[in-house]
Amino acid sequence: MQQSGTNKRRYINLLLFIVVLLLSWLVYLQLQKDQRGPDTLYSDKVGDLMRSISIKLPDQPIISMQADGADWLITQPVKAKASTKALQQLTTLLAEPIQAEYSSAGKQLEDFGLGDSAIRVRFNEVEYALGKLNPVNHYRYVLVDERILLVNEVVYELLGRGINGFIEE
Repeated sequence: MQQSGTNKRRYINLLLFIVVLLLSWLVYLQLQKDQRGPDTLYSDKVGDLMRSISIKLPDQPIISMQADGADWLITQPVKAKASTKALQQLTTLLAEPIQAEYSSAGKQLEDFGLGDSAIRVRFNEVEYALGKLNPVNHYRYVLVDERILLVNEVVYELLGRGINGFIEE
């Protein structure tokens, strides 16, 4: 009888120890995630060095910009020096936290404003399509890598200015 009670306590203690280890592991994973911060629109495919940016607005010519040392030059549809301030604002798009994410598989992209009428911004080789605002939370739909993301972006108005928003004054 005495032996049986001791075995039960050992099993209970072992089970409690395993539960404590699991909970500790979950807390560790949550702390790691919190330290990383939220996922953003930045993609590793953009790389550490930005070399080119292009912007496609509906019914307008593509705006192409290239890095020239520390400066940026607009190469299409006109040749001009690009506004550093406008480019800094534009690149804030990459730091926007993702509020929600959905797969684009089987979705009608036009319903989100992500079809042919979407504004498209390409950083190096990564393209972002900016669609409509979600009517409930006012986050913008963004399509990247076959994912529909919701972000609180601040560059749509700048992009709406077209080429004039990017020429150095």
